[in-house]
Amino acid sequence: MGTAESAAHNSTVVFPAPLMSTIGELGTFLAREAAAATTSNGEAAVRGDGPGRL
Repeated sequence: MGTAESAAHNSTVVFPAPLMSTIGELGTFLAREAAAATTSNGEAAVRGDGPGRL
């Protein structure tokens, strides 16, 4: 067995804490923006058939 095979077998991916907190903050931001984009009756404030529309 070569070292490349053993390294691939036992590899672990480690994400730095700043990256993980940025991902969390991005999720919070998107949730806040989605809430702000709706009116009080729950309909979307902006209508359109853009790429983000489901």
